[in-house]
Amino acid sequence: MIIIYILIALFVIWTLAPYLWTINASFSNSVELTAKPPHWLPREPTLENYKSLLGLLFRGEAEGRSSKPLFTNMFYSFIVASITTLICLILGCFSAYAFARLRFRGNAFSFRYLIYQPCYLLFFIYP
Repeated sequence: MIIIYILIALFVIWTLAPYLWTINASFSNSVELTAKPPHWLPREPTLENYKSLLGLLFRGEAEGRSSKPLFTNMFYSFIVASITTLICLILGCFSAYAFARLRFRGNAFSFRYLIYQPCYLLFFIYP
């Protein structure tokens, strides 16, 4: 029974370690992040990374550089994703109509391939 608890503890540590390292890195400066050997805890915690991120979000400024604010770029990404989704929906409707109403050679095979193909991807994504 103890072995099971040890394995569960190792799995939890394995799962949470990347998140803890990300939080740790957010409070470290660039010198500590590139230090050899690595520092597991920041020696001088700083909020400069968050200050830089907020400057990038709202003003488009980060470490002396000036560009568009991040929200502007996120809006452009939203527009591209919306247009892509709309195109996929339109093409999907045409394809669904063709599979439902028209009979052609390879209809059953093509339909099964389109139905089962996303399932195979899910098996690779979830584990």
